[in-house]
Amino acid sequence: MTVSWFVYKRFPFETDLSDVGAFLAGQNIMHIVTREDEEQLLWIKQIQQVSMLDDFFTRYERGEIHQRQTEDMDLLRRPDFFEMLLMSPATALVVVFAFCGYLVGDVFKELALFRFFSFSPWRDLFVSFEFWRLVTPTFLHFTVIHFTLSGLCVFILGKKLETRLGIQHYLVLFLVAAVGGNILQFSMSSTVLFGGLSGVLYGYIGFLSASNFVYRDPLLVLPRIILVGAVCVMVLGFVNMLDWLTSGGFTDWAHLGGFAGGFLYAVYYYLFQPPLKGYNTDE
Repeated sequence: MTVSWFVYKRFPFETDLSDVGAFLAGQNIMHIVTREDEEQLLWIKQIQQVSMLDDFFTRYERGEIHQRQTEDMDLLRRPDFFEMLLMSPATALVVVFAFCGYLVGDVFKELALFRFFSFSPWRDLFVSFEFWRLVTPTFLHFTVIHFTLSGLCVFILGKKLETRLGIQHYLVLFLVAAVGGNILQFSMSSTVLFGGLSGVLYGYIGFLSASNFVYRDPLLVLPRIILVGAVCVMVLGFVNMLDWLTSGGFTDWAHLGGFAGGFLYAVYYYLFQPPLKGYNTDE
């Protein structure tokens, strides 16, 4: 099901929305705040939550709710780490699976499990129906730095994408990036000894590149220097200028396959995405 986001309320640019954000997070109301010209825009995706928000903002604008007031501490309590994970369950699950892959590949060094989850020649994939191998190399990691860097970046970008797209589209994006990256890496390198979330990470970057440079999605704004820098890193990897950073080298083709898959899925997504609109307006 497509997530229909709409602008619920507009605020002056200088307004401090920390109390508002704490209330929305504490009530598990999925929301995004964007900046446009001289305003801040509060977006939500469920029309059923409007009456609750109307009541909150009536009290908030009268000054009846403030974070320093003892009776409002529970109302404005910020979610803890585990509650934040539950707000993006698919992204959290991806990182948990990647941690398990790190345990298999580096901590316990279980070769039997590693072979079971690694990529495989086409005969095993399609004759033996071992289709899980198209995805599972994504979760295998070989050093703590490898897992930590990839997992952190995927968690940061994944939360943003899962909030915007909804869990169904997010999981499809993950699968497209993972499968596309793994297939291209194996096809161009002819080795099954690879793994990591970086192909998926570049799938997310591909989607965000399309949403920022082509479709101008206000809910997925990201500093363009980050996107341009990530593409530059991918290009430098192909010309072997970053091999000194890792003993095993970069999975450059997985990066390219993931990026292409993410970008193409963005084209598909926005082709059928209903236009964003404002609440109680004719937009």
